[in-house]
Amino acid sequence: MSTSTSKSTSTPTSTSTPTSTDMPSDHEEEQQQPQHQQQQQQIAGPESDEETPEEEDANEKKRRELRDKIFILEDECQALEIKKEEALEELREAERAWKIAMEEVARVEEAYRNLLEEI
Repeated sequence: MSTSTSKSTSTPTSTSTPTSTDMPSDHEEEQQQPQHQQQQQQIAGPESDEETPEEEDANEKKRRELRDKIFILEDECQALEIKKEEALEELREAERAWKIAMEEVARVEEAYRNLLEEI
């Protein structure tokens, strides 16, 4: 049983040049441009220069409020950083005091052992 595979290839018989029916007319291009711009505006949203004065005022108020919050938060961060540094210094002082106390305990224990040996 024999099977044959054949591939059909199509070759253009003539080179085609755009005809008037292939290319959009000037009138069609004029209609497509506003539609395209309208679609782009819908996708991108309203342009910033089209804000109403009320929207501009609201946006400016919001910017001021956010800027004020940023300044407040920055001040709070600085205050917390100072508190952190103070707490770290207190911790270092406590560690030094603990070390001194442990050295004193070691001396007392040594003296106690010496007394026990003498008895």
